[in-house]
Amino acid sequence: MISNPPWGVQKEKADRPFLELILRSGAICHLMHSAEATHIEPIFSNAGWSVERYWETDFALPAAYAHHSHKQGRTRVAFWRLTPPK
Repeated sequence: MISNPPWGVQKEKADRPFLELILRSGAICHLMHSAEATHIEPIFSNAGWSVERYWETDFALPAAYAHHSHKQGRTRVAFWRLTPPK
């Protein structure tokens, strides 16, 4: 499974339904999320999952919504491999 949930910038905890779905799925997941996110590891570690943050980079974001003030932006993203308990 690969997931890029909303990051909660416009609506707090907007990623929770996606993270909960990953937990319920019991499937290995590669997750792209904000590099500033501090809640990914605790959520999955507390559920017994293995959590590996394996890459971080800048990610280009084209303006897509009326509230975007620039044609092109950048955000720092991190990638995690989430592995369910055996």
